Amino acid sequence: MFGFIFIMCCNGAALPSEDGKMPDWKFSFSLKRIPMIRIFDEIEQKSDFVFAWSCDIDNEIHEEISICVTEEPIQKVMEKVLKGSGLVYRRLDRQIVVYRLLGHNACRVDSVRVMTNMEQNDR
Repeated sequence: MFGFIFIMCCNGAALPSEDGKMPDWKFSFSLKRIPMIRIFDEIEQKSDFVFAWSCDIDNEIHEEISICVTEEPIQKVMEKVLKGSGLVYRRLDRQIVVYRLLGHNACRVDSVRVMTNMEQNDR
């Protein structure tokens, strides 16, 4: 019952504001020992955000982490997800790009992989 109510609340929050800006998404979930990439999937399912990442961070995004957030904006969620990983992110409207800073042996920013729902289902 709670899951149904939560989904309805999220859908209501998804309505665009009058000025045409992205809605202020708030996230609530408690996930233990799951790959970082699954948290990205959780965020995508509960919002209009789409994740992409640089080619050199596949190992990091498959490492297991635990996170608990309650009514947190995407900025706070991403800070918690990436804390201690050596990764950073950049939000471009509804797209969130996760990468390692160039000073840390990263590939160029134009080498970004976007995960699609079809690709997720193949895993």
